[in-house]
Amino acid sequence: MRHFILSVIFITALHFHAAGQPLTWVKSPTLVKVSDTVWNVNFEISRATDVEVSIVNLKDSTILRHLAAGLLGSNPPPPLAANSLAQTINWNGKADYGRVHDVPQSMLGVRVRAGMKASFDNMVGNDPYTFRIAGSYANWWYHRGMVSDTDGFVYMYGSSTNSGGLTLRCFDKNGNYVRTVFPPPASLTSAEANGYGLNFLSTGGYSIQNGTTRATLRLSPTIIGGIYFTHNGDGIFAPSLMNIENNKDLCFLGDINKWMTISKDGSRSGNPTMVEFISSPALPATILPSTVKVGGNRFVALSPDGQNYYLSGLWGLKSGAAVDTGFWKDGQIYKVNKSTGATTSFISLTGVPTTSSARSAILGGSTSNYTAYSAMHGMTCDDSGRIFVCDRFNGRIGVYDTAGTYLGGIPLKYADQVSVVPKTGEIYAVTRNSTGSYTGFIKLYKFSGWRNSPTPVCSVLVTTDVDFYSSVAYLTVARGGSGTPVIWVSHLWMKDAARLYKDNGTSFTLLKGLSDGTKNFLCSFDRLSVDRKHDDVYINDASSALGKVTDWSNTAIIRCSTTAMKPLSVIDVAVSHDGQLYVQDKGDLGGPVRRYDMGRYHAPINWANTDSNIITGGWARWGAHAGVGGIGIAPDKKITTSTPNPAGGWFYGLLADSGRAAAKNLNGYYIPTDIIDTLAFVRLNTFTGSPKFDMDGNFYIGVSTRSKFHIRTKGFENDKAYGNSVGSIFKFSAGTIKGNAQTRGGCCSLDTLPELNSTGYEKIYLTGLAPFSSYEYCACRSPRFDVDNYKRLIVPNAITQKVTVVDNNGNEIMSFGEYGNYDSRGSGSNIPLAWPTGSVASDNFIYVTDFGNSRLVRVKMDYELENIHLPIVSAMRTPSIGKMSLKTSPNPFNPACKLSIDMPSLTTAKLVVFSADGRLIKTIANSILQKGNHTFTWNGTNNAGESVSAGLYIFRFTADGKTINTKSLLTK
Repeated sequence: MRHFILSVIFITALHFHAAGQPLTWVKSPTLVKVSDTVWNVNFEISRATDVEVSIVNLKDSTILRHLAAGLLGSNPPPPLAANSLAQTINWNGKADYGRVHDVPQSMLGVRVRAGMKASFDNMVGNDPYTFRIAGSYANWWYHRGMVSDTDGFVYMYGSSTNSGGLTLRCFDKNGNYVRTVFPPPASLTSAEANGYGLNFLSTGGYSIQNGTTRATLRLSPTIIGGIYFTHNGDGIFAPSLMNIENNKDLCFLGDINKWMTISKDGSRSGNPTMVEFISSPALPATILPSTVKVGGNRFVALSPDGQNYYLSGLWGLKSGAAVDTGFWKDGQIYKVNKSTGATTSFISLTGVPTTSSARSAILGGSTSNYTAYSAMHGMTCDDSGRIFVCDRFNGRIGVYDTAGTYLGGIPLKYADQVSVVPKTGEIYAVTRNSTGSYTGFIKLYKFSGWRNSPTPVCSVLVTTDVDFYSSVAYLTVARGGSGTPVIWVSHLWMKDAARLYKDNGTSFTLLKGLSDGTKNFLCSFDRLSVDRKHDDVYINDASSALGKVTDWSNTAIIRCSTTAMKPLSVIDVAVSHDGQLYVQDKGDLGGPVRRYDMGRYHAPINWANTDSNIITGGWARWGAHAGVGGIGIAPDKKITTSTPNPAGGWFYGLLADSGRAAAKNLNGYYIPTDIIDTLAFVRLNTFTGSPKFDMDGNFYIGVSTRSKFHIRTKGFENDKAYGNSVGSIFKFSAGTIKGNAQTRGGCCSLDTLPELNSTGYEKIYLTGLAPFSSYEYCACRSPRFDVDNYKRLIVPNAITQKVTVVDNNGNEIMSFGEYGNYDSRGSGSNIPLAWPTGSVASDNFIYVTDFGNSRLVRVKMDYELENIHLPIVSAMRTPSIGKMSLKTSPNPFNPACKLSIDMPSLTTAKLVVFSADGRLIKTIANSILQKGNHTFTWNGTNNAGESVSAGLYIFRFTADGKTINTKSLLTK
């Protein structure tokens, strides 16, 4: 029978204490052995909340058996009893997965934790200087502008991740990061952020609305608002940063004719709808091949009087060729009235070629990329109102007066952008040309003036990394402050986000590349998995790179490499239940799955009866936008894979490593012969992702389907992205999966999986899993949820910026996350996120891919109550701890003192420091202590790591219900 499980906290018929009351033990946990095969765990708490029960090895505090977890009340997951705050749970004496253990009875304990809370622990991620990843095909259209203000600050706008959202960042003129302007700061008031469009939350705060069209979601899966518009015309894929007005407002032109401004502090008040840039004549609205459409790159300059915009780079295209007649023909500078949007042709060239061969010969590029170049490119105005235009058709920088009369020019072939320095009149320009993939150049030139066809004062080759796509070379001269101006040059395909040059008068010196010194190799933080035994986290950027974090005290991301020191090039990653690394190789359409060990350098692990660590052929396209949907590994090492294909999601049922038959070679890949319907798939008629198995072999998969019972998060009722990108999680019981299914509690043998509309699934968790792709609104990735060792589900929702923890019956235990941009740093319960697309959990931490901010966030699971109790064998009494002692030395002390504790027997103990007036200063120890002497050191700091003042301090040691106090004096 199917069960629809709502992701809401249930209402219980019991009379529980109010949730605001302190949570206490009514009966402390006990572990009692009642027979050779049965132990009982007993406890009772004071009010309904979530509990977590495990059997621990007291010797090293590791968990031997994850017994139970869930929300007490009317619908807790088994083995928790319903409608009771008192619980008795049977344990069969075995470890996880039904394994026999060799831990002595004296070393067994029960740990019960209750009242889960989330607190920020740490984060690791990209630094802002990487900005966007040069050379990544998936985001080549995401470098969309660079401007500077009169104070010397430079604003760069483009993609911060692979197929990720657009980011606007501010740097000082020397290339030092200052702040992120967009996505906007979390500190804005609702009035200051209203221009982005807001969702007002039940907590009283707000979040910024997500994209409202297919194009915006496809291109920009972060906090989107009105800034993200696009168009299907050639060369126009995202809004462009045009200029800065009044030294205050950053101006954007999107969707060919959509205009908006953002203040330099990231605020945007008013209506979230972008205004029309051109009101008349109307721009062509059609993109049919037989009619005129508008393409090319766009360049906008404001006239010195602030009354008009000059617009270049736009040109008409019809049936695959440029048009040479009509208002939108190539080779024009348009004059746009700033107030009315009325547009006229200001400068018009004649004779501009229309065919691909003729255009490439004159304007640059090859015949296959002629749409990347228009006859007129970048332009600027000087203080006198003269217009300087990059005229590629005539091979010059043309100079015009306010009436459009040609005054003269600077001979310069393939000019892309130009800048004039006020007062001095010095002119800087960049040229760009490419004839194919990575065959071209960008050069920087300086001229002392424009009259009499001057020759360059100096020039420098900036880069030869130029591809044939329609991405211009950006140029800005950063002035302001002390020292000489710094010339910034940027282009999508450069290895640096920008290159900064010093003008020596007659030569240029490269000061730095904006990405110099960065160690980043991940172009996004997307797919992740965790080795729960060691809390090592693996991150894949959905492009090719795989990294891991193994030391959270020194949060460096290590690139995963083989024992041959070759970096792993993968598009998906998973860690199995027994701690082995599974990856899918990168390939044009995806590569095979391989298996490695978990060493510092990963050694291949061969599959049974083969001489290879390859298990499958390739499937699923690489990349974040149409890529693989996850690798699921059952406890018995059988695997399943998923891909969010637009034709309907599917997952494969594969057998692996069974050892029952020799492998055979199929198209170069080793495939076990016991696969049922080799490489056949089972399709769900929707998008799927993140296949998971719990420790009992139950199977879970995310789908973009939602039931009519689903309740939207408060505040997101009208958010279109929520309505089109949020899905659910389906659970298939190990006892009901078709094929060689085993009974519940055993590890399933996965041969085939049932259709979604069959009777195969057990539960649907309506938790708001997102973002999913859909036919009309494409979020372009599948979210990654997790099922922890207690069978709790850890569910990210990129739309609401939340991660939710639910028990196995769908009861919500807690949620965390609030909107924050790159500059937001967490502390306590404040956990800033922007588009969390994945989450995994170990026993003590939750790890979240903060995709919008290009980082990984570690969240600690705290609890209101926690108790570890020793076993009572055959209901015997708890042994008395006997005499114990606590000594401090020296006394007085500065800066630290040692505390010596003598323990007559093993028990749970706690050592804390109080001030003389009774304030808790620091918890030094709270754990199981063995029999014998133990020494601790207190360095005179509190729980926040801050040094405390001189004075008298009280040390309190508690064990087995007994308490010892002693005092010591801290001097300064």
